[in-house]
Amino acid sequence: MWLLIKIIHHMIKFKGAIAKLEEAAARAHDRPARLDQLRSACHHLTGVDSHLSRMHDFLESDLPGDDRLGIWGRRGAGKTSLLTPLHQPRPYHALFDRVLYLALGGSSSVADVRRCIGICLGYYSHGELTPADERALARLIRRDLSRRSFLLLLDGLGAPVDLAAAGVPVPLGKSGRRQKVVVASETPDVCALMGCAADNVVEIGRLGEDDASGLFRDCVGDKILQNSRIRPLAKEMAEACGGLPLALRMFGCPMSAIEHADEWSFLHHFNVMTISDGEPMRERR
Repeated sequence: MWLLIKIIHHMIKFKGAIAKLEEAAARAHDRPARLDQLRSACHHLTGVDSHLSRMHDFLESDLPGDDRLGIWGRRGAGKTSLLTPLHQPRPYHALFDRVLYLALGGSSSVADVRRCIGICLGYYSHGELTPADERALARLIRRDLSRRSFLLLLDGLGAPVDLAAAGVPVPLGKSGRRQKVVVASETPDVCALMGCAADNVVEIGRLGEDDASGLFRDCVGDKILQNSRIRPLAKEMAEACGGLPLALRMFGCPMSAIEHADEWSFLHHFNVMTISDGEPMRERR
């Protein structure tokens, strides 16, 4: 009888191992398709293909310790735009039981991170919490996430936070499940202090001159730029955006409706002054 029990036990373990191998094979088979879907979702972004490939490799990686990725760059560089496809239904939800996106807006409070996660998981809605309530919420989050694979996206983190205090099970992946964190911040120091290895920190920089002028041209439209009086104004406006994709779109797209050079001249002066004051960078990271 004991021998039969051992045989059954080994058969169950063998079936479990086979199931894991089949799951890994299915993930590997779908990996190129996920990268294609990511690129398709970001087709409107310029000069980010290498960043997309780096994010994709990180999310697909099963290497021990490859669990934190940092993305940094000044406001308007496009960090939020890069993260957006990651918390949409496709392409990466198949890799994780839960995908949690936290739009922190520069917040660095452990309580804010904990409550945002609690909202995502359905454990918290609103209102003040006592210290005991905060500890109870952290326990609920830890119990939930410990038994699942998850992707946690921290967008706009202003300073490092203690993930364990927020309820995130640390060390990540201890349960053998795929558990990863992506940090988006304005400084590389925050990424480093959040535990991102040096080779897992990606800088989202300004676009080069050609890419920036190309993006602005796409926003405005070739027809309008055929006007010889408008072309130099458009060039100056694009240069004033400093290679920041958000600023290029924010100012380029509305100008696509302006066909007269005199109106361009007036709006050119106004827009360049606005860009110089930093106004376009307040909306998104």
